[in-house]
Amino acid sequence: MTEPAPRGRQPGRPTCEGITDGRQHLLDQRDRRLLHESIDDAIRGAVARAAKTLHNLDWFEVTDMRGRIEDGRCHFQVTLKVGFRLDERPS
Repeated sequence: MTEPAPRGRQPGRPTCEGITDGRQHLLDQRDRRLLHESIDDAIRGAVARAAKTLHNLDWFEVTDMRGRIEDGRCHFQVTLKVGFRLDERPS
């Protein structure tokens, strides 16, 4: 039997409950995994958006990461540099 999630926490999404008085408490292992997945989702979404108008994507670099807190849940936003290869000009 699994234990119910603590009050205010929605299973499968990280919360910002550890942030109080300007100090961040250490995240437990489950929260670290969910945090990583959320940031990973933000990066994958940004790359997918870039791929709609660019092709030959080759690399990316996260240049900025920030987020907002809404109803006790963290929402992440990333800014990326994306590298791509130019098409060769036909001879």
